[in-house]
Amino acid sequence: MQKQFSIFRHLRLLFGLLIWLSSSILFGSELGAARKAVNEMDYTSAATKLVKYLEQHPDDIPALLLLAKTYTWDNQFSPAVMIYDKLLSIKPDEIEYLYGKAQALAWLGKIHEAIPLLEKAWSFQHDNPEILRSLLLTLNQSKLAKHKQRAKELGEVARKEFPNQHWDLIVD
Repeated sequence: MQKQFSIFRHLRLLFGLLIWLSSSILFGSELGAARKAVNEMDYTSAATKLVKYLEQHPDDIPALLLLAKTYTWDNQFSPAVMIYDKLLSIKPDEIEYLYGKAQALAWLGKIHEAIPLLEKAWSFQHDNPEILRSLLLTLNQSKLAKHKQRAKELGEVARKEFPNQHWDLIVD
């Protein structure tokens, strides 16, 4: 009985490997072509290839993230936001997704939607001057007094925590 179980387990592993190999052959080349297009900065082509790949692999998180970034690099911020929304529905506290969506929203001029995402990312990663810089720049775009006050507070934090950065360019 144990021999039969062992054979069954090996057959199941072999079958899984065959499925993985066939999908890699069929769709791996599409993903590889998309990555090559990204490396060549042919973002429109890369996005098309990634969308095609994701039709067959809708839960491939790295491919979804690459598509979101590709849309951003191609200045297609609305589709980037949609992909980041999907990623955030899977992992709502992922800093890279929060930051990516916030940047896309900021580029769309939706700063009041971007600010809470940047605040959340900053709350998770206080040692990241890039997140702080983006938050400060976005807060400074707002005309709301509470955002101006928050920018002033964070400007002091920036100067203290990251003294080697050039905060004078963005902080009053």
